[in-house]
Amino acid sequence: MAKRELARTLFWTFLGIFVVTAAVTLLGVTSVVTVPKTYLTALFTALILEVVGSIIALFRLVFGLTPLRMALDFVQDRPAHGLGTCTCTIKPSHPGKRERTQQVNLVMEAGALVVTLPDVGPGDSVELEVSQDGKIWRSDPLNPFLSHADMHLM
Repeated sequence: MAKRELARTLFWTFLGIFVVTAAVTLLGVTSVVTVPKTYLTALFTALILEVVGSIIALFRLVFGLTPLRMALDFVQDRPAHGLGTCTCTIKPSHPGKRERTQQVNLVMEAGALVVTLPDVGPGDSVELEVSQDGKIWRSDPLNPFLSHADMHLM
């Protein structure tokens, strides 16, 4: 839960910085507020870089240019080790595509079990299942762009 709160805090912090930069820059460019030329040039450059960075990040997220990585949060108990595979069922949002199941490797990173989900499109639903030592954990259907999945012991 702490990672989710940190991500939310960072998102709103950067959004706030973006809004303030945009407001001051646009008010300065339209001469509503007097901003020295040197500051206005720096603000305008920062605004353009923020917009370009946001567009690139959104493009990569929407069009899936990189595989999605998802941390698994185990609600009850936890697998004994990070080795093994996870069954990943991908239900496409596009009616012309078929549901598919893949085996993906579980990897231990910074104390968390992580899976990389290949070939997942925007709007697709993903269900994960981990079997280990006679126990099975499953996720509810989830949006793969959330970056984490709550895994429940069955």
